[in-house]
Amino acid sequence: MTLSNCKECGRLFNRYAKDICPNCIKQEEDDFYKVSGYLRDNQGSTPQEVHEATEVSLEKIYRFIREGRLIAKNFPGMTYPCERCGIPIQMGRFCRTCTDDLKAELNRVVQHESAAGQEPSNANRGNDFHLKNRYDRK
Repeated sequence: MTLSNCKECGRLFNRYAKDICPNCIKQEEDDFYKVSGYLRDNQGSTPQEVHEATEVSLEKIYRFIREGRLIAKNFPGMTYPCERCGIPIQMGRFCRTCTDDLKAELNRVVQHESAAGQEPSNANRGNDFHLKNRYDRK
């Protein structure tokens, strides 16, 4: 165990699993139960509506969705912004369009390095990488 400062409250604590202290973990669990309880009765709610009704921060609600604690497909109104363009999404960090754009850009950079005769960086050596796209159908 190492001493660490809690990401939420800043208090010093013995870190063993999470970046937040036991008090903040309890508060986060209480907030999660508030949100999930509200959604049970109001399935079509948006994150803003849940925030206003429960007083749980939007960032925390978005984190619950990203972590898979709230399954967004069960709650159609529960979306959060794509980290690149800001359109509403229900899973991952990027929308399908941004994922495809980032994948294409990465492939262009690798091809450009190869065509210029440059040694690809260590991360791309031998072009033996694959950018996982959760939208790829197989």
